[in-house]
Amino acid sequence: EGEIMSVMFAEALARVESKVYKYVAENRVRLESFFVIYDRLRHRHISRPQFFRGLNVAMNNTLLLSPDDEQALVDKYGRNDGMVNYRAFSDACTAIQRDLEKTPWQDVRNAHESTNMRRNKLSPGEE
Repeated sequence: EGEIMSVMFAEALARVESKVYKYVAENRVRLESFFVIYDRLRHRHISRPQFFRGLNVAMNNTLLLSPDDEQALVDKYGRNDGMVNYRAFSDACTAIQRDLEKTPWQDVRNAHESTNMRRNKLSPGEE
């Protein structure tokens, strides 16, 4: 039964992250800036309600999360004290790679894969 729950959480997590990734890429949203306002001391962690409030505002109220979806996000990005690492979530959903100068031998993803999306595609008939 524990394995089934972990598979369900993994599926929920992948679904939520892909929705956020798609929305952020298409609408060019700076996801981290919606969380930073709650992090006065810049510790990269905010409370669970602040995290979901910031995510809701960032997604313009288009992301509806079930309790399982929320729990999956908290399980991956949360701490035992109820705080959530918004920066790790933002980095995962925007495909940001930080601290590359510390590991110069690391493979770097193609920067144009996600950011070069055409927003206003015309159908062949409209061209």
